[in-house]
Amino acid sequence: SADAHDSLADGYIAKGDSASARQAYEQVLSLLTADASLSAASKADYRSRAEAYIRAHPPRR
Repeated sequence: SADAHDSLADGYIAKGDSASARQAYEQVLSLLTADASLSAASKADYRSRAEAYIRAHPPRR
């Protein structure tokens, strides 16, 4: 679920693993539309948080 991947991203952030956190947030974005367990407001919150993190942490090359 999007919620589970959001929590996973939080764990990676706490561990200092920004690459894995970014991947988890990308998964959040891919799951949001189909996640019927979340309200529209929750989806907007998750989307905002995920997009902000992804913008702030571009992939390393």
